[in-house]
Amino acid sequence: MPGDKDTGKTILTATATATVFALISRLLAAKPAEAAPPEEKWNYLLECQEAIIRLLGNIDYGLGNIDSKLGTLISSVNALVEALGGEVPGPPELVPITYDFISLGAIPVPAGESKRLLGYTGRGSIQVLHLVSDSKNIIYNLRYDHNIWEINVADLVDNSIEEAHELGAWLEMATGGTFVITIAAKDMEYSEEFELTARNDTAAVITISKTFGSRKIYGS
Repeated sequence: MPGDKDTGKTILTATATATVFALISRLLAAKPAEAAPPEEKWNYLLECQEAIIRLLGNIDYGLGNIDSKLGTLISSVNALVEALGGEVPGPPELVPITYDFISLGAIPVPAGESKRLLGYTGRGSIQVLHLVSDSKNIIYNLRYDHNIWEINVADLVDNSIEEAHELGAWLEMATGGTFVITIAAKDMEYSEEFELTARNDTAAVITISKTFGSRKIYGS
Protein backbone atom coordinates (compact mmCIF):
# COMPACT_ATOMS: atom_id res chain seq x y z
CA MET A 1 0.00 0.00 0.00
CA PRO A 2 1.24 3.52 -0.72
CA GLY A 3 3.23 4.93 2.19
CA ASP A 4 2.39 2.08 4.54
CA LYS A 5 3.88 -1.37 4.06
CA ASP A 6 2.13 -2.63 7.18
CA THR A 7 -1.41 -1.77 6.03
CA GLY A 8 -2.29 -5.43 5.45
CA LYS A 9 -1.00 -6.38 8.89
CA THR A 10 -2.99 -3.54 10.45
CA ILE A 11 -6.17 -4.68 8.69
CA LEU A 12 -5.79 -8.27 9.83
CA THR A 13 -4.96 -7.30 13.40
CA ALA A 14 -7.99 -5.02 13.55
CA THR A 15 -10.35 -7.86 12.70
CA ALA A 16 -9.37 -9.72 15.82
CA THR A 17 -10.11 -6.90 18.25
CA ALA A 18 -12.17 -4.14 16.65
CA THR A 19 -15.82 -3.96 15.75
CA VAL A 20 -17.06 -4.50 12.22
CA PHE A 21 -17.33 -0.77 11.68
CA ALA A 22 -13.75 -0.20 12.78
CA LEU A 23 -12.72 -2.85 10.28
CA ILE A 24 -14.66 -1.08 7.55
CA SER A 25 -12.94 2.22 8.37
CA ARG A 26 -9.52 0.63 8.02
CA LEU A 27 -10.44 -1.04 4.75
CA LEU A 28 -11.74 2.21 3.30
CA ALA A 29 -8.67 4.11 4.45
CA ALA A 30 -6.43 1.58 2.73
CA LYS A 31 -8.43 1.55 -0.51
CA PRO A 32 -6.11 2.43 -3.42
CA ALA A 33 -6.86 5.31 -5.77
CA GLU A 34 -8.55 4.73 -9.13
CA ALA A 35 -5.26 5.39 -10.93
CA ALA A 36 -3.27 3.03 -8.70
CA PRO A 37 -1.27 0.25 -10.39
CA PRO A 38 -3.17 -3.05 -10.93
CA GLU A 39 -0.81 -4.89 -8.58
CA GLU A 40 -1.69 -2.52 -5.74
CA LYS A 41 -5.42 -3.04 -6.34
CA TRP A 42 -4.94 -6.80 -6.44
CA ASN A 43 -3.08 -6.79 -3.13
CA TYR A 44 -5.88 -4.73 -1.61
CA LEU A 45 -8.48 -7.27 -2.72
CA LEU A 46 -6.45 -10.09 -1.19
CA GLU A 47 -6.20 -8.20 2.08
CA CYS A 48 -9.96 -7.62 2.08
CA GLN A 49 -10.56 -11.32 1.59
CA GLU A 50 -8.23 -12.18 4.45
CA ALA A 51 -9.97 -9.62 6.65
CA ILE A 52 -13.36 -11.15 5.91
CA ILE A 53 -12.03 -14.61 6.73
CA ARG A 54 -10.72 -13.31 10.06
CA LEU A 55 -14.09 -11.67 10.71
CA LEU A 56 -15.92 -14.93 10.10
CA GLY A 57 -13.45 -16.72 12.33
CA ASN A 58 -14.33 -14.45 15.25
CA ILE A 59 -18.04 -15.28 15.14
CA ASP A 60 -19.19 -17.37 18.10
CA TYR A 61 -20.69 -20.52 16.59
CA GLY A 62 -21.51 -22.12 19.94
CA LEU A 63 -24.97 -23.39 20.76
CA GLY A 64 -27.63 -20.93 21.84
CA ASN A 65 -29.19 -17.95 20.05
CA ILE A 66 -28.30 -19.40 16.65
CA ASP A 67 -30.73 -17.10 14.83
CA SER A 68 -29.27 -14.02 16.52
CA LYS A 69 -25.69 -15.05 15.72
CA LEU A 70 -26.55 -15.80 12.13
CA GLY A 71 -28.28 -12.44 11.81
CA THR A 72 -25.21 -10.69 13.20
CA LEU A 73 -22.97 -12.50 10.74
CA ILE A 74 -25.17 -11.61 7.76
CA SER A 75 -25.47 -7.96 8.83
CA SER A 76 -21.71 -7.68 9.31
CA VAL A 77 -20.87 -9.13 5.92
CA ASN A 78 -23.54 -7.01 4.20
CA ALA A 79 -22.19 -3.84 5.82
CA LEU A 80 -18.70 -4.73 4.68
CA VAL A 81 -19.85 -5.39 1.11
CA GLU A 82 -21.76 -2.09 0.94
CA ALA A 83 -18.86 -0.10 2.35
CA LEU A 84 -16.56 -1.52 -0.29
CA GLY A 85 -18.93 -0.41 -3.04
CA GLY A 86 -20.55 -3.77 -3.67
CA GLU A 87 -24.22 -4.65 -3.93
CA VAL A 88 -25.87 -6.74 -1.26
CA PRO A 89 -28.03 -9.44 -2.89
CA GLY A 90 -31.71 -9.43 -2.09
CA PRO A 91 -33.66 -12.42 -0.79
CA PRO A 92 -33.73 -15.44 -3.10
CA GLU A 93 -36.58 -15.65 -5.55
CA LEU A 94 -39.15 -18.24 -4.53
CA VAL A 95 -40.25 -20.39 -7.45
CA PRO A 96 -43.63 -22.11 -7.04
CA ILE A 97 -43.66 -25.82 -7.84
CA THR A 98 -46.72 -27.74 -8.96
CA TYR A 99 -47.10 -31.44 -9.72
CA ASP A 100 -48.73 -32.82 -12.83
CA PHE A 101 -49.91 -36.40 -13.27
CA ILE A 102 -49.26 -37.71 -16.79
CA SER A 103 -51.88 -40.02 -18.27
CA LEU A 104 -52.38 -40.96 -21.92
CA GLY A 105 -54.61 -43.53 -23.59
CA ALA A 106 -53.77 -45.83 -26.50
CA ILE A 107 -51.62 -44.32 -29.27
CA PRO A 108 -50.89 -46.37 -32.43
CA VAL A 109 -47.47 -45.92 -34.04
CA PRO A 110 -47.61 -46.80 -37.76
CA ALA A 111 -45.00 -49.06 -39.33
CA GLY A 112 -41.76 -47.25 -40.11
CA GLU A 113 -42.87 -44.03 -38.42
CA SER A 114 -42.39 -42.02 -35.24
CA LYS A 115 -45.13 -40.65 -33.03
CA ARG A 116 -44.88 -37.77 -30.56
CA LEU A 117 -46.28 -38.90 -27.21
CA LEU A 118 -45.49 -35.97 -24.90
CA GLY A 119 -44.33 -32.40 -25.32
CA TYR A 120 -43.82 -29.63 -22.76
CA THR A 121 -42.28 -26.17 -22.89
CA GLY A 122 -40.99 -23.98 -20.09
CA ARG A 123 -39.15 -25.20 -17.02
CA GLY A 124 -39.90 -28.49 -15.34
CA SER A 125 -38.67 -31.99 -14.61
CA ILE A 126 -39.81 -35.53 -15.32
CA GLN A 127 -39.85 -37.71 -12.23
CA VAL A 128 -41.06 -41.03 -13.59
CA LEU A 129 -42.73 -42.47 -16.69
CA HIS A 130 -44.36 -45.85 -17.26
CA LEU A 131 -44.87 -46.93 -20.87
CA VAL A 132 -46.94 -49.93 -21.96
CA SER A 133 -46.70 -51.33 -25.51
CA ASP A 134 -47.90 -54.43 -27.33
CA SER A 135 -44.45 -55.11 -28.82
CA LYS A 136 -40.87 -54.99 -27.61
CA ASN A 137 -39.75 -53.57 -30.95
CA ILE A 138 -40.34 -49.95 -30.03
CA ILE A 139 -37.73 -47.26 -29.43
CA TYR A 140 -38.40 -44.28 -27.18
CA ASN A 141 -36.56 -40.99 -27.55
CA LEU A 142 -36.57 -38.48 -24.72
CA ARG A 143 -35.33 -35.03 -25.65
CA TYR A 144 -34.85 -32.53 -22.85
CA ASP A 145 -33.35 -29.22 -23.96
CA HIS A 146 -30.26 -30.23 -25.97
CA ASN A 147 -30.01 -33.78 -24.61
CA ILE A 148 -31.37 -36.90 -26.30
CA TRP A 149 -31.82 -40.21 -24.51
CA GLU A 150 -32.74 -43.24 -26.62
CA ILE A 151 -34.29 -46.32 -25.02
CA ASN A 152 -34.64 -49.52 -27.03
CA VAL A 153 -37.25 -51.72 -25.36
CA ALA A 154 -35.99 -54.84 -27.17
CA ASP A 155 -32.57 -54.33 -25.56
CA LEU A 156 -34.15 -54.19 -22.11
CA VAL A 157 -36.08 -57.38 -22.78
CA ASP A 158 -33.23 -59.29 -24.41
CA ASN A 159 -30.78 -58.31 -21.66
CA SER A 160 -33.29 -58.85 -18.85
CA ILE A 161 -32.77 -55.39 -17.38
CA GLU A 162 -35.34 -55.61 -14.61
CA GLU A 163 -33.79 -53.66 -11.75
CA ALA A 164 -34.06 -49.97 -10.98
CA HIS A 165 -30.96 -47.83 -11.27
CA GLU A 166 -30.36 -44.10 -11.17
CA LEU A 167 -30.95 -42.29 -14.46
CA GLY A 168 -32.15 -45.39 -16.26
CA ALA A 169 -34.94 -47.44 -17.74
CA TRP A 170 -35.87 -50.96 -16.81
CA LEU A 171 -38.37 -53.66 -17.67
CA GLU A 172 -41.28 -54.16 -15.30
CA MET A 173 -43.20 -56.78 -17.24
CA ALA A 174 -42.86 -58.73 -20.48
CA THR A 175 -45.63 -61.30 -20.80
CA GLY A 176 -47.44 -62.24 -23.98
CA GLY A 177 -48.20 -59.05 -25.86
CA THR A 178 -47.61 -56.62 -22.99
CA PHE A 179 -44.32 -54.85 -22.39
CA VAL A 180 -44.09 -52.39 -19.52
CA ILE A 181 -41.00 -50.27 -18.91
CA THR A 182 -40.27 -47.63 -16.31
CA ILE A 183 -38.14 -44.57 -16.94
CA ALA A 184 -36.89 -42.82 -13.83
CA ALA A 185 -34.39 -40.02 -14.10
CA LYS A 186 -34.38 -38.70 -10.52
CA ASP A 187 -35.79 -35.37 -11.64
CA MET A 188 -34.72 -35.07 -15.29
CA GLU A 189 -34.84 -31.29 -15.51
CA TYR A 190 -35.42 -29.17 -18.59
CA SER A 191 -35.38 -25.39 -18.81
CA GLU A 192 -36.81 -24.97 -22.31
CA GLU A 193 -38.64 -28.05 -23.55
CA PHE A 194 -39.20 -31.77 -23.16
CA GLU A 195 -40.40 -34.23 -25.79
CA LEU A 196 -41.06 -37.97 -25.79
CA THR A 197 -41.43 -39.82 -29.09
CA ALA A 198 -41.88 -43.49 -30.00
CA ARG A 199 -40.26 -44.93 -33.14
CA ASN A 200 -41.47 -48.05 -34.89
CA ASP A 201 -38.90 -49.59 -37.25
CA THR A 202 -40.97 -52.70 -37.96
CA ALA A 203 -43.43 -53.48 -40.76
CA ALA A 204 -46.46 -53.63 -38.45
CA VAL A 205 -48.38 -51.15 -36.31
CA ILE A 206 -47.31 -51.01 -32.65
CA THR A 207 -49.66 -49.57 -30.04
CA ILE A 208 -48.55 -47.68 -26.96
CA SER A 209 -51.57 -48.71 -24.92
CA LYS A 210 -50.85 -46.55 -21.89
CA THR A 211 -48.45 -43.83 -20.74
CA PHE A 212 -48.51 -42.51 -17.20
CA GLY A 213 -46.18 -40.84 -14.71
CA SER A 214 -45.53 -37.52 -13.00
CA ARG A 215 -43.61 -34.31 -13.52
CA LYS A 216 -42.82 -31.06 -11.71
CA ILE A 217 -43.61 -27.64 -13.15
CA TYR A 218 -41.49 -24.70 -11.96
CA GLY A 219 -43.09 -21.28 -11.97
CA SER A 220 -46.64 -20.15 -12.51
